[in-house]
Amino acid sequence: VVLFSGGEPLLRPEVFEAAQMFRAQGLTLHLLTSGVLLERCAVDVAREFSRVIVSLDATPEALYHTIRGVSALTMVEKGVARLRRIAAGMPVTARSTIHRLNFRELQGLIAHAKPMALDGISFLPADMSSSAFGRERPPQLQALALDAREVAELQDVVERTIETCREDFESGFVAESPDKLRRIAQYYAAIA
Repeated sequence: VVLFSGGEPLLRPEVFEAAQMFRAQGLTLHLLTSGVLLERCAVDVAREFSRVIVSLDATPEALYHTIRGVSALTMVEKGVARLRRIAAGMPVTARSTIHRLNFRELQGLIAHAKPMALDGISFLPADMSSSAFGRERPPQLQALALDAREVAELQDVVERTIETCREDFESGFVAESPDKLRRIAQYYAAIA
């Protein structure tokens, strides 16, 4: 399996040519995308990739804009819908990076993924130490990390989510186990 990630791989004009080269070698391709260009590229994505993971970091458009720097939540939803029409059987899931700006959205993100006809959702903490993804230096802690009060609130949010969304954990719609979700709060507690 080869994962196309980025930045945003759909911004690269040669992404589909590269995908064809990998597929010619018999490899399975997955795409990790913001989803902003998915509607425009849905036909090519359906042809070249066997799985798509879309970033979903907020449910209200205003918060999405704050996090992503662009008002594009509706574009992402339309892209997923078009891909579903073209390739109904393709697994399409969401991935949410949880941090200071969106940790209160946990249950809302799970709820929002369902009417988008996503097959599931997964969660991870923000990478607070890496200079990956073209960063010249690691992200500033105060922008994404939680303080001690927010960590306690996140722990409460996680426990409520585990209780309220029990069926979503049991069915696998939420990819993480309850314990793995709790580790996101532990991660931010360690940083704090």
